[in-house]
Amino acid sequence: MEEARNRLRDEGYATMTIEITHRDGSKRWFEIASRAIRETYTGAVIEPSASHETLPQG
Repeated sequence: MEEARNRLRDEGYATMTIEITHRDGSKRWFEIASRAIRETYTGAVIEPSASHETLPQG
């Protein structure tokens, strides 16, 4: 997580793929893509924007 946060801060974009165990015991994979929305004049990150996708099982 820290590596993704640093990439988001430094490069403005980060992607993470994570495996989560569902409460029924099955495994689920998610890919999360994030980008930094920056303040026009200072370049400071003012808001992260993210989307996710459930990856196919198999």
